[in-house]
Amino acid sequence: MNKSAPMSIAMRLGLGFGSLLVLLVLCVSVAIYSFGRINGMLGSMRINDRDATRASALLEQAQELRIAYRNVIIYTDLHAINLAVEKYNDAKRRYLDSEQLLIRDMLAEPELTTREKELIAQIQSIRPNAIIVMDKSESLGAINENEAATVVMRQEVMPVMGKFMEVLRQLYDVELRLNEQSRLESEAGIQQAHNIMLLLSAAALLLGSLLAVMIIRSLRRTLGGEPHAVADIMQQLANGRLDTQLPLLPGDNSSMMYSVAQTVSTLAGLMTEVKNGAANLASASQQLNATSQSLSQSASESAAGIEETTAAIEEMSAAINQTNDNARVTEGIAEQAAREAAEGGEAVRQTVQAMRQIADKIVIIDDIAYQTNLLALNAAIE
Repeated sequence: MNKSAPMSIAMRLGLGFGSLLVLLVLCVSVAIYSFGRINGMLGSMRINDRDATRASALLEQAQELRIAYRNVIIYTDLHAINLAVEKYNDAKRRYLDSEQLLIRDMLAEPELTTREKELIAQIQSIRPNAIIVMDKSESLGAINENEAATVVMRQEVMPVMGKFMEVLRQLYDVELRLNEQSRLESEAGIQQAHNIMLLLSAAALLLGSLLAVMIIRSLRRTLGGEPHAVADIMQQLANGRLDTQLPLLPGDNSSMMYSVAQTVSTLAGLMTEVKNGAANLASASQQLNATSQSLSQSASESAAGIEETTAAIEEMSAAINQTNDNARVTEGIAEQAAREAAEGGEAVRQTVQAMRQIADKIVIIDDIAYQTNLLALNAAIE
């Protein structure tokens, strides 16, 4: 089974810094989301605070309106009554303007609650009748019909205005509660964002530290030491200093430093073998030189011997030729003797036969001499 390729340094650093960047982007995203949420809560607080302020002002203006129409009933002096009527009309106008502004803005709010809608509907339902009965009581008071105005006030205005004022107070209380709720939600959102930011920051710090330690340990395992130390040692080895001491970490059997140490050890062994081989080669060369000189001397001696052998063979060949000639003469003499002494019979025939055998031997010797000449010639050529 093939061993999987180790992760490159660039990929390790990329994963480390990429993880930190992801956490950073996550922190920023959470912060932006939290700030947007808090901003929305603060916007709701501003709206609720505005509505509460306007509801409070509307409640005060309704109270001023009640006081204004009662003053018209109380006064008996015509000038005072006219001033009270003017104040009543002014209070009524200001109240109606404030109510219109409040209801218009509240109905335009996207997050208007059901309770707020109900109270607005009640205000719009009760207020016209309340204005009518107050105008009725005020009109009687303006003509000094105080007793009739008082009866209208007690029987008609007070029940309606009591209910109306209660609705206005409820609206004010609702706005205060909503404002407080928005404030609490804002504080909770801020605290939640604070906690998330702290958690993500702690996670980023922890992850960054863990990745840094892992990358450092991985680099040390891969290189076998500090990068600058490994670079210095590699520079020394590049300069040919194979006797450089390589400090290996305990249990290191796979780092670059370990591989370099193994390579240096192998090179040292090869150099020792080459040195020994060179020494052996020098010794063998000396022996070969001595052997060559001995062979040269032997060849010279062999050449001289071959020359002597050749001369002897030539002399032997000449002698054989002379013997051959003598044999032919002897054969002629023998034949002549045979012719002359036919009666020599058996002795002469034996002599002739012996001579012929001698002649055959001589032929054989001649062949041997010829072959010897060839061998001598080949030896001389070599």
